[in-house]
Amino acid sequence: MKHKERQKKTQATAKKQPQIKMLLWTVAALCIAVMAVCIWQIVTILTERTQAGRENEQLAAYVQLETVVVSDQDQMQHTGPQLVVDFAGLQEENADICAWIYIPDTNIHYPVVYSGDNAYYLEHTAAREKNSCGAVFVEQSNTPDFADKKTILYGHRMNDGSMFADLLKYRDMEFWQEHPYGLLAVPGETYVLQILSAYEVPDDTMYYTIPTDDTMFLADIAMLQAHSLWDSGIAVSAEDKAVVLSTCVRGDASKRFIVLAKLVPYENFDFVNDAH
Repeated sequence: MKHKERQKKTQATAKKQPQIKMLLWTVAALCIAVMAVCIWQIVTILTERTQAGRENEQLAAYVQLETVVVSDQDQMQHTGPQLVVDFAGLQEENADICAWIYIPDTNIHYPVVYSGDNAYYLEHTAAREKNSCGAVFVEQSNTPDFADKKTILYGHRMNDGSMFADLLKYRDMEFWQEHPYGLLAVPGETYVLQILSAYEVPDDTMYYTIPTDDTMFLADIAMLQAHSLWDSGIAVSAEDKAVVLSTCVRGDASKRFIVLAKLVPYENFDFVNDAH
């Protein structure tokens, strides 16, 4: 009797072994497939970032960053940067290029594009190549010449620190104190981006409105500055213009990080008093 029971168990086990082997092979195949997909995604991301970096380097060949010497009332000399941009050459590469943005001691040194479509440059570089790194681009409701009272620029926050990732350095007031301005060049003009405030906000349209008159502009700037992580103490008048630099926040798709800057004509900016 016992012999028969053992025989039945052996037969049952023998029947199950192919099923177990099949299950193990299936699990192994699934693991290999998942690993292959992960490797493919990593390779794709690294390839895209390398390609985007190479394209931006090629476009940067049309830009020179020069040092300008200025003197204060006591004739002490100070230096400030100046952008010299060959927009004719850049626009031969891509007619959508409308500006160049630079912030010292960051990776933000990029062409700015405008297509009238907020979707296209989320997934295309400034060289118009398909790429998840995207480009720095102007809000579709704005004009590309920065003539509006408030112009919004968008850029991805890439994990490798490229595009607009370094905007998040302005969470630290000390970083702002050491880097109180950036530069924005457009055809025929260079501006200083005098940093006013930095803050994290919900992805809400109220923070991305384009004021149509002075009253709306001043109210909008006051609302934005009220959210700042630190107080710059810089005043904004109805005669001023502003630029909003916007990027995403890691781990929270419902929020954005914004840096607000006053758009100051280069010749009107005091590199002695305003930059220190």
